[in-house]
Amino acid sequence: MGNYFAGEGNLGSAPTLSYVPIKNGTEQKAVLKFSARFNVDKLNQATGEYEDSGGFWGKVEIWGKRAEIFNDHLVKGCRVYVAGSMSQETYTATKGVHAGQEQTANVISADVVAIVPLGIEKIIYAERKGQSNGNAGGDSFDYANQNIPHNYEDEIPE
Repeated sequence: MGNYFAGEGNLGSAPTLSYVPIKNGTEQKAVLKFSARFNVDKLNQATGEYEDSGGFWGKVEIWGKRAEIFNDHLVKGCRVYVAGSMSQETYTATKGVHAGQEQTANVISADVVAIVPLGIEKIIYAERKGQSNGNAGGDSFDYANQNIPHNYEDEIPE
């Protein structure tokens, strides 16, 4: 187990879904891999503004059913929150200015991946099995038209 990491970043590549044999090859488990750039912002005391003070690239992998689900929703440039174990692996670069040199990569085995809703125009929730009331799913939020569904029975008391 490596260090624990939690942070937001942008996908630098389209995710790649593959299946890895497990249990002596009798079963397969899905794994989704993508690269992400994680920013490190610091507060400038003089201006009160946050400024980019660097960051790093990480290779992210998520396993199982979530890998298959996120494969349908993540795209290059998408902003995500990632939390999980971070370790480093060494490899020999095959292209670019570091070709032939040994390099180190940060690898995050994610327990949690969440889409940060920046740049998303509309969210549509799937119907939940066995439920048919107005709040069970199928609601959507249209950011462009501010069409907010409101059929909730449990109002917040004043």
